[in-house]
Amino acid sequence: QLSSERSGMAIPGPHLGITVVMLPNVQVSEFSSMAALLLTACRHAQRNPQEALYHYHGTTAELIAQQSQEAAWIHRLRAALGGDTRQGKLLLYAQPIVSRREPTQCRCEILLRWQSLDGHVLSPQAFLPIAETFGLMPQVDRWVLENTLFALSQHPNGHRLNSVSVNLSGDSLNCDWLVDVVGELMSRYEWPPQRLCLELTESATIQDTQAASLSLQQLQRMGVCLAIDD
Repeated sequence: QLSSERSGMAIPGPHLGITVVMLPNVQVSEFSSMAALLLTACRHAQRNPQEALYHYHGTTAELIAQQSQEAAWIHRLRAALGGDTRQGKLLLYAQPIVSRREPTQCRCEILLRWQSLDGHVLSPQAFLPIAETFGLMPQVDRWVLENTLFALSQHPNGHRLNSVSVNLSGDSLNCDWLVDVVGELMSRYEWPPQRLCLELTESATIQDTQAASLSLQQLQRMGVCLAIDD
């Protein structure tokens, strides 16, 4: 860690660590999948960062199945983000927000779901953790924002909304295109910035705090409302 002498507070700095992962009973026939097995096991180890030695107690078959499932999800998500819905599609739900103090105010929060080919609707916990792991969250956030503003521009009562809230990931805050894209989409769909609220979840991981801080300042100067979710 880097320490600040002026404030006396510890400032997080770059660090390098090594985690040892133990896999039980790896068969010779599974050696060709060793890299995938280790990467999947390391993602399990990340849930316990305080442990330098992580012993995976499941079977290698479970790791292989999980890795295969993650690869399938990544393929589905990339296809859906590109407009191909043959393997399922992303859905947006609008959850009304009602205040007892301001009952005439019309607000909503946008919720993301996944609809499989058989019609089942899955919660974001089924796919967003995978999107976060493989760096797809900026594309997901951009898709949600664009499709939200497009839907509101087409809805006969969209103009009646006083505010619409959209979740934003920590990865998106680090993107240098975020502010320009938000501004361009609001302009394209004629959505006033004061009626857009971007919610950053408490669990979001921000890799570059300086870039994130700059993005937040620029969004605030544009008039966009910012909030902490959860």
